[in-house]
Amino acid sequence: MRDTVGRTPLSHAAQFGRSGIVKLLLDIGTVEVDSKDQNGITPLGWAMVEGRQSTAEIYDFDINSQDESGRTALWWAADKIQSGVLEVLLAKSDIDPNVEDNYGDTALSRVVNQLNRWQSDGILTDNILRSGRKSVVALLPHPAIDINCLDKDRLEVLLQIAGARGSNEVGI
Repeated sequence: MRDTVGRTPLSHAAQFGRSGIVKLLLDIGTVEVDSKDQNGITPLGWAMVEGRQSTAEIYDFDINSQDESGRTALWWAADKIQSGVLEVLLAKSDIDPNVEDNYGDTALSRVVNQLNRWQSDGILTDNILRSGRKSVVALLPHPAIDINCLDKDRLEVLLQIAGARGSNEVGI
């Protein structure tokens, strides 16, 4: 059963953080865990768009599945600066943290881009900065992370993020 944009009940339950329903649907065993909607987004992808950490912990899924824009669940967690979700996803043995979307962004470059953009727009708060630092700290120690995905400007922003303490000045 799918809605008009190709989303399943599992996709909606995952997006809205209904862990009990997600678990029930998975226990039934007749759902497509990695079903994609019209935009290629899986239930896990929708859960990550909304920062639903519990969904990432519940079931086994294709962790590196990409949507129509090449974005993975890890990319979406990075986009939303969800450090707890990033940690859960990075603990999966088959995660590839260096998957690039169609525009060349990885999870690490996405976190850096978001923080830099929010700082430039004047909307970077201390809370967002702290979460951003936790996200970077979650990503960097992963043995497969490729810091070479960052150009010189992004690398400078990353170093400023890592060194920032209670200040919202992280831009170049």
